[in-house]
Amino acid sequence: MRGVAPALGLRSAREGAEPIDPDPVAVPWQFGSLRVPSRLLMGSMHTGFEREGARLGAFYRERVEGGAGLIITGGYAVESRGRSVADDIDFSSPEVDEPLAESVRCVHEAGGLIAVQLFHAGRYSRGPGGPTDPPIAPTALPWRSARGVMPREMNAEDIAAVIEAFAAAARHAERLGYDAVEISASEGYLINEFCSPLTNRRDDEWGGDPARRLRFACEVLAAVRAATRLPLSVRISGDDLMPGSTTPEQVDELARLLVEEGADAISVGVGWHESTTPTVQYSVPHGAWLGVDDRVATAVPGTAVIGSNRVLNYREAQLALDSSSLTAIAIARPFLADPHVARGPQFTAIACIGCDEACIDRSLFGKPISCLVNPRAGFETQLPAGRVAVPKRLAVVGSGPAGLCAAFDAASRGHQVTLFERSDEFGGQLRLASLVHAKQDYGDGISSWVARLRHMGATLLTGIEPGTEQLADFDAVLVATGVQAREPELDVDGSVRVLDYASALELAPADPRGQGADLGRVLIIGGGGVAVDVGATLLARSSSMTLIRRGTKHFAAGTSPTTRWIPLGDLHAANAQLLQEATLIRVRDHLAYLEVAGQARRIEVDTVVVAAGSTPLVGVDLDALARAGVPFRVVGGARNADRLDAVRSTSEGVRAVRELLDGVEG
Repeated sequence: MRGVAPALGLRSAREGAEPIDPDPVAVPWQFGSLRVPSRLLMGSMHTGFEREGARLGAFYRERVEGGAGLIITGGYAVESRGRSVADDIDFSSPEVDEPLAESVRCVHEAGGLIAVQLFHAGRYSRGPGGPTDPPIAPTALPWRSARGVMPREMNAEDIAAVIEAFAAAARHAERLGYDAVEISASEGYLINEFCSPLTNRRDDEWGGDPARRLRFACEVLAAVRAATRLPLSVRISGDDLMPGSTTPEQVDELARLLVEEGADAISVGVGWHESTTPTVQYSVPHGAWLGVDDRVATAVPGTAVIGSNRVLNYREAQLALDSSSLTAIAIARPFLADPHVARGPQFTAIACIGCDEACIDRSLFGKPISCLVNPRAGFETQLPAGRVAVPKRLAVVGSGPAGLCAAFDAASRGHQVTLFERSDEFGGQLRLASLVHAKQDYGDGISSWVARLRHMGATLLTGIEPGTEQLADFDAVLVATGVQAREPELDVDGSVRVLDYASALELAPADPRGQGADLGRVLIIGGGGVAVDVGATLLARSSSMTLIRRGTKHFAAGTSPTTRWIPLGDLHAANAQLLQEATLIRVRDHLAYLEVAGQARRIEVDTVVVAAGSTPLVGVDLDALARAGVPFRVVGGARNADRLDAVRSTSEGVRAVRELLDGVEG
């Protein structure tokens, strides 16, 4: 899978583009009775800490102060059987009233606006009581990851109850102080299920033809409109990305009907959770779905339409608004990466890299979200912002994700930071990741950290390995020197080229045109996420690809469940061999002798790549540093290289710096 074709090409368009004047993002707009001060909104995100009012409020407050024109909450279920995961908010339960009301107060105290998103998961729900109390759906059809859970077809009483639940939730939103309501009719949830012929096989007043399938959405909106005076938005799927589902013409008709029923705005998303087309992952080009959003906008002229998905910063929002009929842009994960992403076009926000690892992946399993590049996200009360009264001098050794993130946190609070990098380029393992096919956004993360550090006056040095005498001049030292590739002993003759994974990725950016399959038949030793990424990246330069791993685990097991299928899909599409319980015995004259599940096997090979783990690379005399009496911490891969985990590394880095400089454990 090589991603989807870009629609408006935001990544290329933003580079070297002239300033847009007047700034389309900064123009206020009307959302029902609300005057919204900015056209860049924080889109819906399930945080996992909605029951902690102060924590949620602090999270929202920083985004309001960072320029978000409107905060849209994560989806709150209108009844208990509408929850998609166990920790979803049941908006009908009184126990969540106080924490949610507190979060609303925090937004208003910061001068912001907040809309609550209401949803019902339908067949995506696990059911409040398990298999004996199954989820409800238009038709009793399970989704592809239902794991044996069969939904129950809704009867007339169910339909009436759910419609009333949406209306009751809207009334409750008004009582709690929300400024607006957004109804989720997208992403394959219940309302979307009623609209689609894939999930609505009924032949009654609620299904049987397109008009009847759209009725449920309209009835929900009509009930909500009658229940509240708050501005209403409906989020629809501009494209379900499910073969045989609702057509673009039917989606546009739904948008028109919703406006007729009283919607003040239409928000456009894409894809169902079970779609095999990536929608927000790193492989999706920036602005890929804006053409879908714009199509809906042209179907409802005069109505505010909010675009979303893969618009990653202020400049891209400007370009999107300037080149379309959209009214506003809602971004979600970029507000995790940098709460001030909406500050303006001249501000360099820390870039969202589209990894999903601390946000979407955690949300899927009911865990509180955060962000790889901003470990403060979701921990604003534990790791508060603000400058220190007495700055200290910090040396950070190593510029991988842990080092860069920790240096940024310290510098942003006023400490004097010097960053040492032994190589000629910043980024460490994150730089290598940016060389993986379609992971260019990882490079944006590095460059944004570096730009902000320089702007804050940090000293950034490359090609230097500081000694103890040099480090002794600092008040504290953070050792974040990362890892090096493990070098197993191989019985290989000189007939083949042998590379470690880092060297293989350094080769990858070379233009393969004219070179063809210059690596020939490639054998990769390793089955983790790095091996799979390397394999997918080298496909264009190989004539065949084989990956082997010793154990029985799936390839890329333990890596991001929402992104690992992208390189795996590339490998399968290229007919790569992925062999489990496999060991390389020896290589002789371009023949690799393997043992696979106890059986001898031979394959032809020209290049062997070792991607079988890493070992710590400390690079600092820790004993000498201790004797010199300099406080220090070792973090990230330099502390533990068992599994490359950038989320753990950046969090460790920031918390270690806080402890070293402030004496406070985060």
